[in-house]
Amino acid sequence: MRYVGKTLHFKQGETFSFVGVMLSKADRAPIETEGISVRSQIRQATAERELIANLTCQILDDAAIRIYFVGDTTEWAFGNALWDIQVVDAGGQVRVTESVEMVIDRYVTKAP
Repeated sequence: MRYVGKTLHFKQGETFSFVGVMLSKADRAPIETEGISVRSQIRQATAERELIANLTCQILDDAAIRIYFVGDTTEWAFGNALWDIQVVDAGGQVRVTESVEMVIDRYVTKAP
């Protein structure tokens, strides 16, 4: 996985795993993670927004989160995709990150 400009490039067959810190939009401080739930998906960047992957979200220490895919990414649809993260706080307020533009590239070297 790598960024080229503002676009995330990912190759079929790679391990999809991301670790980051969730920050408040207001003051960029780490958010309180007690009682929150997190969901994340990757979808095709088409009008139909077909699902490519439901991702597993794990809250770590100090507002850090790990988002990853359990399974093989070899058959993920290649082309343009979008990825975002939904956070629901203890009070039920829903927040969604900006969509990350992705390009899923076809593999060259394929595992046996």
